[in-house]
Amino acid sequence: MQLKRVKTEDVYPSEGNPRRDFGDLDALAASFALNPAHPGEPMTPPLLVQDGGVYRIVDGERRWRAMRKAGTAEFDAVVCEDWGDADAALAMLATDDKKPLDDAERSRGAQRCLLLGVEPEKVERAVRKKGMARVRRVASEIGAEAETMSLDHLLAVAEFTGQRAVRVANASERDWVRVANECRREIESERTVAAFDEAAERLGIELHGQKSFDTAGYAYDCRADNPKAFEAKAADDPEGAAWVLVLPTTAVPYAYRYVPADTEEKAAASKLKEDTDRMETTCREAVGSMFAHLAERLLGGDYPEHAMAKAASAFLGDPANEWSAYTEASEALDAAGYDGTRPDGRITGMCGAYALHDWLNDATPGGGAWMCVAGGQPGGTVQADVAVAAWLEAVAAAVEDGWRMGAGQMQLVAEAKAWLEAVRENENENEEEK
Repeated sequence: MQLKRVKTEDVYPSEGNPRRDFGDLDALAASFALNPAHPGEPMTPPLLVQDGGVYRIVDGERRWRAMRKAGTAEFDAVVCEDWGDADAALAMLATDDKKPLDDAERSRGAQRCLLLGVEPEKVERAVRKKGMARVRRVASEIGAEAETMSLDHLLAVAEFTGQRAVRVANASERDWVRVANECRREIESERTVAAFDEAAERLGIELHGQKSFDTAGYAYDCRADNPKAFEAKAADDPEGAAWVLVLPTTAVPYAYRYVPADTEEKAAASKLKEDTDRMETTCREAVGSMFAHLAERLLGGDYPEHAMAKAASAFLGDPANEWSAYTEASEALDAAGYDGTRPDGRITGMCGAYALHDWLNDATPGGGAWMCVAGGQPGGTVQADVAVAAWLEAVAAAVEDGWRMGAGQMQLVAEAKAWLEAVRENENENEEEK
């Protein structure tokens, strides 16, 4: 390896370079003027491999392209007489930090290193990511399409087998995280169902399916959120009790206990309790799912405009309220003599995640509100209708930002909308009577 003067026209890029985007070459070339020894050349010489009478670039293709564009005839370079393809590919992957490789380029480079026989451990150090042996296996199974997939996407495919692996592999770079999370929830649900079945078998109890069990003549009694709670409660079942396993679309399975209903009043009260419990639980699951989706977009750089606009507004508070953050900020700007526009603006990063979480929590109705919805009662709805309306607004914003509801969540939204419309109609009728 030695430092040599080489002609720009004798240098050629390596076909194995994963980079596709070379950025602003004019700006890079202009920065070379600061080199005191050789103005017009980079401070860090490109790394080349001699290939007969020409040179192949191992590291520094951006610098070479910038010099060629600027008309530089020759430059200093570090030249190696011989270097294996694998080491050359690894060098290109790990260096040239003036413009970092994007996800697709880094993935393409890592896959080529693995294909050329570089040990997975070396590639892991270069890309600063574990699991390259799994990437090699999955990439070989997928074929050429793997080159367009990020390393994280390939690692997600490696988590699964069968049709789930196919689903994640076929998902776009925008959607694969959501699809992978759906597959993880499915696996968790299957494991939970198996654990419930095992617990029921140990206790000698029949665990009914939600569709096969007729609740006529029964009253809802309690709920077990997990197999351990189910086993503890079922060990002390009252006479005639029956257990039903519930399989929500976007949450972990749980079980309901029903007991024989003595009177119609008890059955009605039990039904109200059951519906309230279902609505409150589904609401919490929806809020958790919304936060997971929106936070992933927020922290991943795909800003969820609709939800974050509401989160920012909630964070700043009502401008008419003298105790709001908006008012405090306005007073500070007034004192500083600022008279320009005052938009709410964007909240990003962990600050944005905090504001998002806080807004969703505030928009989550409590059990009392859902009891009003479940009972179809307008009584005491001054707070309930405001809370339910705020939740529906949050749902609408999340949907606009790409969140998808499960069947149970769709049902709850429909029930909440119908109840809210009835409450508003009742309010209008009362106003007209006055």
